[in-house]
Amino acid sequence: GTGPGLAGMQVNPAFERMFGYTQADFARPNAHELIVPPELRAALFEQLAPITTGDQTITLVHENLTRSGKRITCRWSNTPLRGPDGTFLGVLGMCEDITEQLAAERALRDSEERFRVLADVSPVGIFRTDAAGRCTYVNSRWCDIAGMPATAALGDGWARALPPDDVDGDHVLSASRGQVHADHYQAVVHDQEVVLLGHHLQRVVGVDVHATRPSRTDDATRPPHEIRRP
Repeated sequence: GTGPGLAGMQVNPAFERMFGYTQADFARPNAHELIVPPELRAALFEQLAPITTGDQTITLVHENLTRSGKRITCRWSNTPLRGPDGTFLGVLGMCEDITEQLAAERALRDSEERFRVLADVSPVGIFRTDAAGRCTYVNSRWCDIAGMPATAALGDGWARALPPDDVDGDHVLSASRGQVHADHYQAVVHDQEVVLLGHHLQRVVGVDVHATRPSRTDDATRPPHEIRRP
């Protein structure tokens, strides 16, 4: 917390560990300068200015400095403290280091973007579902194979490309458990090979391959399934 005028800071042990300073380091005017980069100070004070007259908590996300000079990204919740007569007494601040969280989110976005770029140019149809079997993505080749636009495939729509007897959830269940499931389907206009791949426990990735070769002998006795065009 800070006193009136946002001068001086009282911090708890977790705050000390996060930034590498002790309470004694913060017991001085302009203590915030220890942890706020110089180039951000003016903008942050402008964003916090309403807190001296208002009652709303102000949430900010910005970089901070540790004692070692390392920059971390923190989420701050700043709540005004007032006396019985409404006098502004200072700010109660709660700080969370979200540096690793943001890095993980960036890595996930980069991974998703690489997946989409590769999927968009892939000669095979690719779809992705969550663990409940709801479709979250199909590429353009899958749309060609299934005969439906991507918007129609999302959610439960992708299942309309399969005969009712095949929409039983077994494939999604086995894949969501990390098992690899393979089966062969026969489209109305040409053969397709469908492979469901387990991907973690949250989603399923499927690949539809245009199969021009004859069926394998070990599948000769199995009746083909059909992929329907809506």
